[in-house]
Amino acid sequence: MVSVVQSQLDAYVSEFPKQDKITFADLQQEGYLSKRQVKEAQDNGIKIKASKVVK
Repeated sequence: MVSVVQSQLDAYVSEFPKQDKITFADLQQEGYLSKRQVKEAQDNGIKIKASKVVK
């Protein structure tokens, strides 16, 4: 799941390079992650810090 979130985060950053703090809500709102994927990531302790995905 970490690799899925990281790849989607990388794609999001490519489209919105000036956005500083990116959240799961941002990724979901723009269609990069589904609601189910966000829930699964959060349930697994995955976080977004400084444009990197950490667990």
